[in-house]
Amino acid sequence: MMRSLRSLFLLALLLLSACRPAPTPPPTPTATSTATPTTAGRTLRLALVYARSAEEDATLYLRAGLYHRLRLMGFYRGDGTLQVEEFVLYIEPRTSDEEVDAKIQSVLEALGRGSYDMVITLGGLATAQIAPVYAVEHVTTPVLYADVPSSQVEALRRYPSVVGLPHGRYPIETMRLAMEMSRTKPISRVLVLGSGADALEATSAYAQLQEAFPTVDFTLYTTERFVVWQQILETEAKAVDMVLLISWEGLRDDRWRFVNERHVLTWTILNAPVPLFALDERAVRLGAVGGLVASVWREGEMLARMVVEVHRGTHPSALSAEGRSSDLLAVNLRGVARWNLSLPTPVTLLAVKYSGYPAGGSAAGAAGGEP
Repeated sequence: MMRSLRSLFLLALLLLSACRPAPTPPPTPTATSTATPTTAGRTLRLALVYARSAEEDATLYLRAGLYHRLRLMGFYRGDGTLQVEEFVLYIEPRTSDEEVDAKIQSVLEALGRGSYDMVITLGGLATAQIAPVYAVEHVTTPVLYADVPSSQVEALRRYPSVVGLPHGRYPIETMRLAMEMSRTKPISRVLVLGSGADALEATSAYAQLQEAFPTVDFTLYTTERFVVWQQILETEAKAVDMVLLISWEGLRDDRWRFVNERHVLTWTILNAPVPLFALDERAVRLGAVGGLVASVWREGEMLARMVVEVHRGTHPSALSAEGRSSDLLAVNLRGVARWNLSLPTPVTLLAVKYSGYPAGGSAAGAAGGEP
């Protein structure tokens, strides 16, 4: 049995020799596959449910991975073998409880009127609001989920028709990677940064880090306001040795409008005064130094495989997320060069390497071109 990337990552940090070549980085989510479907099958009818928007950055990557792999497995929207209907809850932090209930009921009623082979919920919020209720009302229609925090998964296991992929986060392994790459300047102070919309995950990562590295001084900051986010990086981050980015989605401007996620990430990478490590592949792809990261593209591909298994007759209760890890050991060569960090040989052999960097960044031209 192949070892998981997480196990190989731990071996790499121990400088053992049992490692394999780096996997090929996934395509960008805007790419369209031209591969010919390898299998034929009857029409696959899916309903996709999002919490806020189908155009959020993580959703775009995940959905692209889903459609890419489904096409390779014989299901393609262009020839009619794949039919998809999308539903959006439009739930925001300040949506009242009454409005939330009304939106959920509206989507559930619309789903009930449709005829689907399965329903897919993307993201923790959509999954928490839709999956349990739909699973009780429509016991014969499978519900699959993805991009859901691990903390939510236990509550979903009570529903036999519900199965999916938790969104892994690996703060301890990423911290070990940072220490290996920063041997010339030991890390003693770390700022753990997350968006207020994902505060529970940031708090969990912070607690794990405090327990695993008792000699390191960790400081946790979470906020929903982009202006506060900027102040944290421009002031507090100057007093630490590195920043560990947990999440950046859902930040708001002064008029309480969502700030574009790509803009937030780009600004963060360009303005971090110390090395920035991250738990999400999208950040490393754009310029963060590295980490053992969750890849929503790979998660989408793995979700597609589960969809096809269910479509072919496997009951959701017979599936498991075990062995379906979407994590990658990833480094950004320009980020490494910007901070003059080192790459241990085993990490060099194992890691997926990116060389993208935001336009105008100080690391421009430091290494290679876009992946």
